[in-house]
Amino acid sequence: MEYIHSIEEFNEAIFDSGLLDVGFEGSQYTWTDHRLWQRLDRVLFASEWIDTFPHTSVHHLPRSSSDHCPILVRVRVSTSSGPSSFRFQNMWFRHPNFMTVVQDSWNQPSSLTGMLRLAEKLRRLKACLKQWNKEIFGNIFDQLSQAEESVHQAERKYDEEPTDLNLMAMNLCTAKLQRALTIEEDFWRQKSACKWVLEGERNTGYFHSLVRKKRAKTTISSIMHEGRPLTEFKEVQESGVQFFHSLLTVDRECEEAPLNIIPKLINEEQGLNLYKETSIDEMSKVVFDMAAESTAGPDGFNASFYQRCWETVKFDVTEAAQDFLNGTPLPVSFTATTIVLISKVKNPTHWSEFRPISLCNTSNKILTKLLNDRIKLILSDLITSNQSGFVPKRLIADNILLAQEIMHSIAANKIDWNVALKLDMAKAYDRVNWDFLELILLKRSSKIMDFLHDFEKKSGQCISIAKSSFIVSPKTPLLIKRQIKRITGFVLKPLPFTYLGAPIFVGRKKSEYYERLIEAMGSKIGGWEKKFLSYGSRLLLIKSVLLSMPIHLLSVTKPPKGVLDRIERMLNKFFWGSSDTMKRIHWSSWSRIGCPVAEGGLGVRQLTDTVSAFTHKLWWHFRTSSSLWSEFLNKKYCKRSCPSSSKSSSTSSPLWRRLKNAQNAAENNIYWSLGCGALCFWHDIWLGEGFLANIVQPSFISHERVSYYWKDGAWDLDKLIRVLPPLVAMKIADIPFDEEEVDRPWWKGQSDGAFSIKLAWNLVRLLGIRRPLFNELWHPTVMPSMSIFAWRLLNNFIPVDARLKEKGMTDFISIMFQFWKLSSPYVKLGHIRLLIPLLIFWFIWMMRNEAKFNDVRFTSSAIIKRVMAYLWKLYKAKCFKLVHWRGDLLVAKKIGFIFHSPSPALPILCRWLPPPSGFWKLNSDGASKGNPGPSGAGGLIRDSRGKLIMAYYDFLGDQTNTFAELYGVSRGLHFAWELGCHNVWVELDAIAIIRITLTEKGNWRLQSLLTSIRMLKRKMHIHFTHVYREANQPADFLANCACTHMNSAIFTEAHGHLASLIKLDILFPNFRFF
Repeated sequence: MEYIHSIEEFNEAIFDSGLLDVGFEGSQYTWTDHRLWQRLDRVLFASEWIDTFPHTSVHHLPRSSSDHCPILVRVRVSTSSGPSSFRFQNMWFRHPNFMTVVQDSWNQPSSLTGMLRLAEKLRRLKACLKQWNKEIFGNIFDQLSQAEESVHQAERKYDEEPTDLNLMAMNLCTAKLQRALTIEEDFWRQKSACKWVLEGERNTGYFHSLVRKKRAKTTISSIMHEGRPLTEFKEVQESGVQFFHSLLTVDRECEEAPLNIIPKLINEEQGLNLYKETSIDEMSKVVFDMAAESTAGPDGFNASFYQRCWETVKFDVTEAAQDFLNGTPLPVSFTATTIVLISKVKNPTHWSEFRPISLCNTSNKILTKLLNDRIKLILSDLITSNQSGFVPKRLIADNILLAQEIMHSIAANKIDWNVALKLDMAKAYDRVNWDFLELILLKRSSKIMDFLHDFEKKSGQCISIAKSSFIVSPKTPLLIKRQIKRITGFVLKPLPFTYLGAPIFVGRKKSEYYERLIEAMGSKIGGWEKKFLSYGSRLLLIKSVLLSMPIHLLSVTKPPKGVLDRIERMLNKFFWGSSDTMKRIHWSSWSRIGCPVAEGGLGVRQLTDTVSAFTHKLWWHFRTSSSLWSEFLNKKYCKRSCPSSSKSSSTSSPLWRRLKNAQNAAENNIYWSLGCGALCFWHDIWLGEGFLANIVQPSFISHERVSYYWKDGAWDLDKLIRVLPPLVAMKIADIPFDEEEVDRPWWKGQSDGAFSIKLAWNLVRLLGIRRPLFNELWHPTVMPSMSIFAWRLLNNFIPVDARLKEKGMTDFISIMFQFWKLSSPYVKLGHIRLLIPLLIFWFIWMMRNEAKFNDVRFTSSAIIKRVMAYLWKLYKAKCFKLVHWRGDLLVAKKIGFIFHSPSPALPILCRWLPPPSGFWKLNSDGASKGNPGPSGAGGLIRDSRGKLIMAYYDFLGDQTNTFAELYGVSRGLHFAWELGCHNVWVELDAIAIIRITLTEKGNWRLQSLLTSIRMLKRKMHIHFTHVYREANQPADFLANCACTHMNSAIFTEAHGHLASLIKLDILFPNFRFF
């Protein structure tokens, strides 16, 4: 541990000095005493050196008599990399004439069709954009310098003569500077390929440093080839081409595959759907689902171009896609690929230590994604459950969990011996025989061969003997181990080992198993370029990058608390900008940062809570999925008992004990809607209130399924009454079930019933006191750094003089925010009156620092000027909406901000329409006084002449609007069925209820109603439509009657106000006014 901490200190010293370690080539160690081997010597470069000599490399030469090896620094002043290729620049989007340029080029006539037409238009546009960029943008860095000088001149002129004309001129120059800065930021951001940095925060220095670092590390200046080192650029280049040409070429003939053993898994209809005609809507979804910032291929056009210019290019892209589906071979312009080498090890010395990655043209990716979107709908039918990655609704974590459980079973076997083989395919993708793959795809199968050697011969793939291994149980005899090694050629692998990025081990958890994770996070944090980041960008880096790194491990393993504490200390240190050589105050512990914004935190989750939330997710996955992992655990631990009533012991695996620790809390949040009745009658939550065993407390433990208590499609009351009190039995008899469906799980608290990590996190963490003021600091109109500054200000985390703290500055600041918030009745999140105090404090702080450290004069007029400039920036960027200035439009007008009020909407004609002959119309509604609160549902059924068949209302007690609305529908449909009508037109004024009814996705409390409606839909012809309330007034009246009278009623004749409303429905229309 002391060694690790010393390395961290060394990395932080490099960070504070702004130096860069560009890596090395050659031996990993620079010093040895023939007992220890260490890298003690290294070369560090300043950023200015890398800017001047980007192709710098460090070489560890062979040592002779010294205990240190010589280090050679090689500088290549020029390279023969050839002319730079075209790259579409995202900064072009900001020019007002960009779309015109694209349209003028794109709309020129072409005699070609399909993919060739698209390729021709892209080539033509590329030439046009290169010339346009040269004329319009030119050298963006020179333009930035000119813009900065213009602002300085305008500011001096305004200071000398503060007139409105000079103020407008200064604002115009400032706007031009902002545009130039934004263009520069776009340029460096795209060039650095950084995808996580915040919009609105200036990170140009950070982007530039990333590009500088990439340049220093991407040059391959030497390589070992056929046993000798190559250092000449041309030799390195030729050897690379030779190696990867051999790698990516089939190197042996394959035997004919016995395709007769491969079953046909796709029917004719599914096969035709793969090649059906495409449409603009389908292609639009394909294009906009792609990552906009993904790296472009050889033609230079990224996905951003297709997305932003979709209205111009959509017809040609769709035509090209259809041309491809029709069987036209892909032209070279589509299949052209850039090969990028990614190092597998830290300092590669051989070509085999690089992984080749293909950068395809976006036009090719679009066609690939089109096929992928179509085939993924049937992929789970083609791929066996052994393969859990890349298949929808399967998790790659399942294989890790299964491997952990198998290793525990092997290690726990004290009598017999077992063997597990860990196979590694040598360059699995690179060596695949494409003729074999095509034959397999044609047969639509995933079951290829039973024997590995036959598989090698038929597929062209090869098992890597050196990387494959076997694991045995503790009692395996030495003779057996030797025989396995002789037969397979594999090495005996001791535990722990790494599988799919996770440590597989047996026994006590150790911190060293997670050292690679901590080192990876440390390398992300320890880069010297992070010093360019603001607080806002650091927070986003923590949320979106750093905290995402351990998620894979946390979802399948439970690291020791010491590991989680080290990671959180590392993150806290990074957020506050502290290091061992430059101590900075940690104004807050990680526990305070790691809570929701509404509770005074920064919305970051603590890792211990995250682990607990993932444990709940594992239990949910175990209970609700049919993966190999969950089936294995069920057979191993549950046998004939229900999972929720099964036990764990000291001999159980750590994974099973982890699941059982979370079982009670997780199980209480899972509700089951009844289908085929395979649930445990006593120990699953299907009644709603909890386990039936806890409610009734039976004198004996039994594991009957729910379906045991059914008879002839209904509840068997005789059986229920034998084991349950009569009131409970009668309540159960009212619960609908659908034997044609499976039992469905629903996560309580989630509107659609799906599991939610966020809800699980709120379930396991310690809830804090809500602090509404902190919520109001965060809004899209405010830069995150400003929000964090206000957060620090309100928490007294600003390093101001002690005298200010003694005077109660923090209380004053809180009062200031509250004063602005309460100064108008229209103030809501994002309102200008919440923004103004934040901007004032921010620019006071900025001016205070400039006055203290740069001797700049501190004036109130300068602060006002900066606030106004920021408001103008937001206005020009269209960040303001009319609602943000509600109540203050005169002030906005005086400043020069013009907001156009939306034109008043015309009244809408709302009329009740009778159903066609042979149909009845059901109008229903629900009401809740409090949501939840006293609620009621009502409705009425009328025939094609508008005559009332029946009306009803029911008081439901304390329920929500949604429950009352859905109850009204279910009740009305049951009445229609009982009265003999099978054709019903259902009309509602709640479109959300129609959506829930059609998708059957809703809160768990709605599932009994949805089951009842679903079963009626099978027996009846039901049509749902939405109307405004003005055309649903009789049903609205009945629902409110239920709430008012707190009772229920059924009647077949209308009287009083209800009769008048029904008559008005037939005679006159209503109007809806907005």
